Amino acid sequence: MITLVAGVALALPPLQLRVPFPTKPLFEGEQRLCVNVDGDLGIAPIEVDDGRFAVSCHSEAGRTEACMTVLADTQWPSRVPTLICPGTVRDLAITPVLAFDPTENVWDGVEILRRVAVHEAAFRVPDVPDLDGIIARGKCGVSDGYLWMKLREEPRRQVCTLVFPSGEERQVGIALVGRLQATR
Repeated sequence: MITLVAGVALALPPLQLRVPFPTKPLFEGEQRLCVNVDGDLGIAPIEVDDGRFAVSCHSEAGRTEACMTVLADTQWPSRVPTLICPGTVRDLAITPVLAFDPTENVWDGVEILRRVAVHEAAFRVPDVPDLDGIIARGKCGVSDGYLWMKLREEPRRQVCTLVFPSGEERQVGIALVGRLQATR
């Protein structure tokens, strides 16, 4: 791939992103992970299904989206392949990294792998109503039975405070770690 800038030819390397992927299914059935990138990388719509994963990529309206679906009735992957979307402006390489266990008991604290491009995770909390959380450097809350969070990389220890309709507050400790306990 070649891009002309002021009469000089430059080859741009792929935009490489390491994104968080759960170590276990969030729920039963197909599970879909999508990454949205600001900017049109010139990726024509493509879809591929290999029996375990279905992947799709496309660019439109100033953004690029790449999605990977773990198909129903397949064993949950212990490793996830890199998804490469070829573009006319720049290729996009998405590497899903097993970064959190969605079945962790959130009241005991949770771990998220810190070596990913974005620090996002979701944990099952089936008995907690939808509500907003409070976190110093990010966002968190509960929606449809899942505690979700999006954090900054620092500090490595953070707290999401959930405020229930009754006024009760419960805290979820979050540790951004180099390696998950389950893989040590």
